[in-house]
Amino acid sequence: MRGILVLARSLATGFVVAAVGIYPWPVLAKFNLRIAPRIPWAVITMCGVLALYLWYFSGHGWPQSTVKARKESSRTWKLQPEVLKWAFITASLGAIGMQAIWWASLRLSGLNQSAFDPPVPIHQFPWWIIYSSLLMSCLVAGIAEEMGYRGFMQYPLEQRFGPPIAIAIVTIVFWLIHMIHQWAAPAMAVPLVYAGVYLGALAYCSRSLLPGMAAHALIDVHDYLYEWQLVGKYDLRPLRDTGVDARFTAQITIGVVASVLTLFAMRKLWRVARGYG
Repeated sequence: MRGILVLARSLATGFVVAAVGIYPWPVLAKFNLRIAPRIPWAVITMCGVLALYLWYFSGHGWPQSTVKARKESSRTWKLQPEVLKWAFITASLGAIGMQAIWWASLRLSGLNQSAFDPPVPIHQFPWWIIYSSLLMSCLVAGIAEEMGYRGFMQYPLEQRFGPPIAIAIVTIVFWLIHMIHQWAAPAMAVPLVYAGVYLGALAYCSRSLLPGMAAHALIDVHDYLYEWQLVGKYDLRPLRDTGVDARFTAQITIGVVASVLTLFAMRKLWRVARGYG
């Protein structure tokens, strides 16, 4: 019974914490584009919102009765240089592996470009609005999703059920939440599950949300650049039409090699982080 209560409380808390960080941004951005589409005031405002968000959920402010829980769930914000080095290596390798699998999965998805169309026709706005909005969208997702899912949802589950089960539960939640998108074809479950496991393990092994926040945000930058067609388009040619070509083979190869290297780096990160107590 206690396990069920911990699970329900962790899921609810994680959803709320993530939502508090995520939902102010689309409201501000939409209002910004409606009343002053050439001035990125929403980006500036959201920087303040995120600063307050991080300050509060890292264990500051009222009520004092939740300070300890907030500090623990947000994990550590101070990384020793050796831990930071291996966290960077692990995060980078995992991001490469995840993105390679993402591109390969697109070839199996049956999607077309319209599945990635932004909610508003962004190309009618000035470049500084487009790129500042893109960066803020990625920053919001990286900070709020990691704080909510890998922090306030996963950390209590680790304490009750152990890291493997906690990471598995949060990965399932992460996958299901992202399956509401237009591009949520069955094939895209593969990179989403990959991302959930990789980011969950990164938070646990590094004892920090910072590496995952940075990796998550940078992964989203890459994806938005293609989804908004700012640097090109996704290769969505169905594999059933083209056959297994050199590009798909390279993507799978890179994904597999980067994943194996990520496992070795993750193990090293775990050992280094534990060495500092």
